[in-house]
Amino acid sequence: GIITEDMLPPGALDQAKRIGREALRALPQLRAPTGAPIDMTLIRTDIGCSDSEVHDRDTHWDPSEKTYFLNEIEYGGAPYFPRP
Repeated sequence: GIITEDMLPPGALDQAKRIGREALRALPQLRAPTGAPIDMTLIRTDIGCSDSEVHDRDTHWDPSEKTYFLNEIEYGGAPYFPRP
């Protein structure tokens, strides 16, 4: 189902927006075949939250705190294309 802003824990939306902005800034400038810069297309960032211990050898998050993270970046235009 759809989760609306009022259903989120306090601060979750702010964390998601912050991580999403950082992710978008990390993407390279798109360019046309001529080399001219192209504005960013519709990009979707998927943000996750860990509220307990993460069992990963390279992850050292505090299990007593919620940790928000970037789960994936993907082109988000596909759901907007018309279907026959």
